[in-house]
Amino acid sequence: MTSLKSKIDDPNFPDITYKLDAGNQLVPIIKGKGIRVQTLVIAFYDWKESVAEISQQYDLPKKTVKQGLSFYEVHKKGMDALIDSNNEAEPSHT
Repeated sequence: MTSLKSKIDDPNFPDITYKLDAGNQLVPIIKGKGIRVQTLVIAFYDWKESVAEISQQYDLPKKTVKQGLSFYEVHKKGMDALIDSNNEAEPSHT
């Protein structure tokens, strides 16, 4: 697993790595924190939180939050598919 992660980690985003989720799908996370990049993306784009707010809420340096958001922009298609698949997997609370 470690060798797989080292092969897919993007050297342009040193604070980001991958882990397997419950569905055995690789998801990008913040190294050492386990916070999913998609969490930062949703907080920023959907909940309209600022980088400073996200940084404080998740106890992350602002540069790491910005890196997560940049990672999303570079890997937008795959990240959007991941977010969509996770939303479909969640039960409806209506």
